[in-house]
Amino acid sequence: MRATTALAATLALVAASPAAGATGPRACPALARAPAAVLKIDYGTIVYHTDRDAAELEQLRHTRGMAARPPGQVAAGLTLTEMEFRMHTRVAATPLGRGRYCASLGSVEATVGHPTFRVYIASRYPPGSCPYGVVMRHENSHVAAFRAALVRLAPKFRERLSEAVRRLEPVVVAEPDQAAALLQERLRRDLAPVLAELSRAEDAENARLDSPESYRREQEKCADW
Repeated sequence: MRATTALAATLALVAASPAAGATGPRACPALARAPAAVLKIDYGTIVYHTDRDAAELEQLRHTRGMAARPPGQVAAGLTLTEMEFRMHTRVAATPLGRGRYCASLGSVEATVGHPTFRVYIASRYPPGSCPYGVVMRHENSHVAAFRAALVRLAPKFRERLSEAVRRLEPVVVAEPDQAAALLQERLRRDLAPVLAELSRAEDAENARLDSPESYRREQEKCADW
């Protein structure tokens, strides 16, 4: 199991007119109110696959850069997912004169989570068999681990997002479109530590589920592996 982070962002520019009678370059005006910040958690959906054999599951592991299984250990199941972090921002751009704009964040809606969990159960285990049930429950426990980490760190993520938005100062740019990328990058840097913490928490819990002792207990539950 491995989680990777992807960032997607969209922008809506709201052009504000300069004050009546204003001439020449001006400094960025103070924000009338703090930008709105919303965090959504994506707990994702599970898609089950039962048409891949053990060799194909190993190939999936290899293509995702996951460590090879110990010698003699045959793939029975696999859960694949990607962590995604997306931001939708609104930016107000105020003309300052002389080809400059003051751009400030109006609002941000961020989403973090795992949109899809792909759970694979080796095709040699028919539904209803003891191994099928054990593998299904084991892989579902991985999904639960990812979701539990999201629940545990969501409050910290919301707090960090709110702090980052409050600290984010307006920027002066030559083109309004430049502002979105600049402001989003500053937010992303502020949120990077908590994203890394979330990834580490997920990795640690999933490693515990895949420990040799855990595999041994699972193996003992069926006689027809």
